[in-house]
Amino acid sequence: MFAKKKEGQRFMILISSGTCDATKVHVAVTNGFAQLKGDATTKVDFVLMAEGGWVVEDKVLRSIGAFGLPPMSKLLDDPCMQDINRVTWTV
Repeated sequence: MFAKKKEGQRFMILISSGTCDATKVHVAVTNGFAQLKGDATTKVDFVLMAEGGWVVEDKVLRSIGAFGLPPMSKLLDDPCMQDINRVTWTV
């Protein structure tokens, strides 16, 4: 039915929306978080480009909140998102 996910996968999530469409940013971070929580060997690279550069400041990124998604602060403060060996942020 479904293909089995390989362990040790690496995902790159491109964020090209900024504060003008914060829902897209929140969804992107939530997707990366879900990949990390699903497998302890997964790595996620978040790449902020174009308008995404507006959310590079931690205070701005934490202020984003989309209806129906977990609070951004809760996602960013989770230990899996703090692991520098598994998560990178590039502008």
